[in-house]
Amino acid sequence: MAQAQPHTPKKSSATSKTRSMEKSAPKEPGWSHGRFFWNELMVHDLDRAKSFYKQTLGWSFDPMPMAGGGTYWIIKSSGQLVGGVFEMTDPAMHQKPEGWIAYIAVDDIDARTQKALAAGAQLMKPIFDIPEVGRTAILREPGGAMICWITPVM
Repeated sequence: MAQAQPHTPKKSSATSKTRSMEKSAPKEPGWSHGRFFWNELMVHDLDRAKSFYKQTLGWSFDPMPMAGGGTYWIIKSSGQLVGGVFEMTDPAMHQKPEGWIAYIAVDDIDARTQKALAAGAQLMKPIFDIPEVGRTAILREPGGAMICWITPVM
């Protein structure tokens, strides 16, 4: 039986983040609805986190300038893209704990978010676009766990 191909939305022009991800990310299997798509580490002490993961897992980190200023760090393991690191420098985030955030790919962020809300989830902030990356919702599911959903543009 032939395997279904992942749904791929129309691609627009790439930003530096998307180009960096495209150059580093494996081309197969792409993304498909309902599968984990991205992992992001949110930290207060960037140097401590990078040092820990480099020493323990051998990860490397490539800087990527963000459009609004600051730097996002692309994580690689043996040259393969595995996630990103975001330093929480905004004073509003100083009380937030460090932690990993998982992103699950969905076929239609707006429709799926409405289904999640109807099923008891809470939207933590309005749905937003990450230019040239995807449309994202940050949810707290009924059990209290936070999860991000994204409809990728790549």
